[in-house]
Amino acid sequence: MLATALVAARYFGGNLVLGQRYMEQHWGQQSLNKSGFNRQLPALTDTLAGLFAPFGQLLKGLHTEARYVIDSFPVAVWHNTRCPRCKLLTGKSYHGRCASKRGWFYGFKVQVVATTNRIPVDY
Repeated sequence: MLATALVAARYFGGNLVLGQRYMEQHWGQQSLNKSGFNRQLPALTDTLAGLFAPFGQLLKGLHTEARYVIDSFPVAVWHNTRCPRCKLLTGKSYHGRCASKRGWFYGFKVQVVATTNRIPVDY
């Protein structure tokens, strides 16, 4: 399941369904249905964070140029019209504006630090 999540993130823009389909067709990996996969994916959070932190430090050490790019993107949890009914996140601190998309969102904004070669090293 971890391999499927990494393949989906790297080659399919985070689309887990396409990642699952690719792993089934090319590697013969029998995976869960979409619902079961999405339920078990949060269990990988600690594993992915544990993998990302040491590799990020290693890449920072190897990147002798010491020039980085900071970018941010919204992760919308709810549509703006459903904000009053949201029980998962409460408060105005989760309501934000994304200027590049010319709209409002309800969720988080992620900041990513990457090398000039677009390799993420921290978030």
